[in-house]
Amino acid sequence: MYQKIILIGYLGNDPDMRYTPNGQAVTNFSLATSRKWKGVSHQLMTETIWWRVSCWDDLAENMNKYLVKGQKVYVEGRLLAPKIFMGRSGEPAVSLEVKASTILMMSLGHTYSDSKNIPVSIENEENEEDKIDDEMPF
Repeated sequence: MYQKIILIGYLGNDPDMRYTPNGQAVTNFSLATSRKWKGVSHQLMTETIWWRVSCWDDLAENMNKYLVKGQKVYVEGRLLAPKIFMGRSGEPAVSLEVKASTILMMSLGHTYSDSKNIPVSIENEENEEDKIDDEMPF
């Protein structure tokens, strides 16, 4: 089975990069995603979800150089198992983390992937899923 999550949101903090004991780079940052809609009485409603994003190796080093708090980004990756904990108010809370494989800095128009060191325009990326022929075989 294959799992992928795509998020578009704003960095809640500057990236934090460190190295593991074996020398592997890891960068973490928080990401806020929001949706807006009109409520029953036509008032504007907003829901914001905070995500923890981690990226590794070359992607971690590149993102640490270029990302800043408040920047709009596209993140593609794998959702890790949610962690449940007791919040400050004593209520149960959940921590959602994505291990990023691709990050697009939307204001710059470049993407960085963990499989490449160089920026690539997102328009150049093509998925096998995008190549599906929708025509009927008969």
